[in-house]
Amino acid sequence: MRHNVEECDLSLEDWHTIVDAVKALRFFDRLMRKLGGKTAMLSVVLSSAIALGKRLGGLWLQLATEAGWALASWLQAGVEKRLIEPLRQKPAAILACLLDPRVREGAVPVDELPRWREHLVQAVRKVQAERLGGQAWESRRAPVCSASPTSSGRNSPVASVSGGPRSAFLEASHEVCQEALSNMELEVFGFSDTSTKQQKPTSPDRAEQSVLQYLAGEVRGEDMVSSEFWAKNHQIWLDLEALAQKYLTAPPTSVQSERVFSMAGDMVTCHGSHMGGWLVEQLVFLKVNLSLLGFPQLPLGDESKGEQTRPPHSSRG
Repeated sequence: MRHNVEECDLSLEDWHTIVDAVKALRFFDRLMRKLGGKTAMLSVVLSSAIALGKRLGGLWLQLATEAGWALASWLQAGVEKRLIEPLRQKPAAILACLLDPRVREGAVPVDELPRWREHLVQAVRKVQAERLGGQAWESRRAPVCSASPTSSGRNSPVASVSGGPRSAFLEASHEVCQEALSNMELEVFGFSDTSTKQQKPTSPDRAEQSVLQYLAGEVRGEDMVSSEFWAKNHQIWLDLEALAQKYLTAPPTSVQSERVFSMAGDMVTCHGSHMGGWLVEQLVFLKVNLSLLGFPQLPLGDESKGEQTRPPHSSRG
């Protein structure tokens, strides 16, 4: 016993095992700090989990004990099974990575890229339809066409439509009407004019073109702010920017993490407002992990009666 602290008889191998455990667990500390940052986004979750798995897989040359190798292998398998695989099944996490210029297609497996590209194209088409539909509703207040006199002096029924979003909406409406008429001919007369369908080009539409053009760009550095990128390219990819605002949000938290915040709120009261952040963090850590260290849980009151004991000095007469 020295300085009221019990000495531990650790061998050299035990110290090497502790060092290997610290090397393996330090990446989790960095990940927690990164996800808890003020500028953290949903796209960082999956990309950081993939980077964590790669770092754990590259620890073999730095570890010196068999226990350290077993720990790194176990942690890598757990990250792959409980983080990466579930996140790759969530459309919000994948779309957030695709819409982040710092990640783009880097977090998606190569064999699944066509499926998620099509998913992003469908999302862009939906946003584009909502935007053009809203503009068409506003344009109903003003005439969309003006009659021009012909050589015979009569007004021509042909409308002169100005360019811009209104003309784009009318073009899309024209395609929808043509498809509806073709289906009506097929149902009523048993045939339809398939020559126009065969001559229709198979080139990608505007939504697909914008997605392919954006994904073909270079991946930005980690020091870049995604919101600034979309603010600069707002006019180029209008619908993609709207999707970026939807998916590039703060990472969601779990119920367990919310309980940890509640514990911190219970400790930092008006009587303990001068406690530092380090002390609060240590107290919350002990509160959560005391049961794992072998300490019994101390009941706050008589659980059988559902009443909580009150300290003698806080009782009121």
